Amino acid sequence: MKAIDKAIKEGQKDPIKTGEQVNDAVSEQEDTDLIETSPQVKGKQAQLDVHQTYTRAQSQAVLGADGQKNQAEEVQITNTAVRDSLKQADAAQYDVVTQDILKKMAVQNLQTAMLTKSVHQESQKQTQLLATTNMNLADISEQMSLEERRRQAESSAASREILRAGSALDSFWKKQ
Repeated sequence: MKAIDKAIKEGQKDPIKTGEQVNDAVSEQEDTDLIETSPQVKGKQAQLDVHQTYTRAQSQAVLGADGQKNQAEEVQITNTAVRDSLKQADAAQYDVVTQDILKKMAVQNLQTAMLTKSVHQESQKQTQLLATTNMNLADISEQMSLEERRRQAESSAASREILRAGSALDSFWKKQ
């Protein structure tokens, strides 16, 4: 379990790396029981659990109370900057080119920079959320593929068993 804790601690910023390290740590455990699930399967499930936990945390950061509060504050800052910029622009319409108008232009430039920063931050958040969503979609797709392979293996095993039973019956009746 120390290996798992280490993987989570070291890879907190990279959920893909963390998941892979957790998978490796769990997969490397000794397979002690033939009845229980193999360590490789447990490792893969642990990796998926890490990804799901990361996704839930990302969603909580945006949709939770703190996330909503942060978004409301960012909207307020943006709205204030836009409102102030418009006031400065209106006031500058009636000014003669002086130090005052240059100061107002400097304020507008600062507010424009604040708005640009806000848009950039939101873009980065959206990119991170999309990457998290893609990671989960990849996990879901992989789970579905594994489930389909499991069903096919069960179907093949059932078919082989039917053929064996039929062969045994056929052999029995030929001897009669």
